[in-house]
Amino acid sequence: MPPQENQVEFMEMAELFHRFGKRFGVWNSCPELRRSEWGALFCIFRSQDGENGVKTSQISTKMEVSPPALTPTLNQLEKKGLIKRIPSREDRRTVYLKVTPEGMEVCREQRKRLEKRFQELSGYLGEKDSEELIRLLGRILSYCEEREKEQVDGER
Repeated sequence: MPPQENQVEFMEMAELFHRFGKRFGVWNSCPELRRSEWGALFCIFRSQDGENGVKTSQISTKMEVSPPALTPTLNQLEKKGLIKRIPSREDRRTVYLKVTPEGMEVCREQRKRLEKRFQELSGYLGEKDSEELIRLLGRILSYCEEREKEQVDGER
């Protein structure tokens, strides 16, 4: 492919990724919460296990943010009554997070909104294009994760 065509393809891809990122952020947002709050609440909701909930460090790792960066978001969720912090009985340094009944309701409502949006998108695209989108998004994600790993390994 001549360099000029690559440049056009790059510009189209860059523009589409930019526009998609902005739209998806709005599309995936939860009206009751800031984007970071929704991301953390949903991560806790999906990760909590049993009576103790989930360790703060596990949420930090899954969200790929440092524990200090996560703290203000957790403070807001706790202040809004959507999560509670539970200190570990075995180790004072360990804190567990658990979604409250109010937080569960927010998650259920947002899940309904997202399901509806994805059903509408799937209907718009049709079965074949929906499957292709899932396949391509999976490949893009794998590519990004491989490049990130290579960067981390290269920095060592």
